[in-house]
Amino acid sequence: MKIKPRKTYTAAFKEAAVQQSLNSPDTVIATAVKLGLNPKLLTKWRAHLTSSKHSKKP
Repeated sequence: MKIKPRKTYTAAFKEAAVQQSLNSPDTVIATAVKLGLNPKLLTKWRAHLTSSKHSKKP
């Protein structure tokens, strides 16, 4: 059995994907499919980047 190497994504790509999913009228699943991502991964990134810990408040 051949093992696929794990894909790695840059922080900039993750942020862009999250912004696209937030600004798009499409569902998270549809946006993830367009970007070639697993929908669960995009959901995880959205939760992480939109949490109160990561919001940039002065």
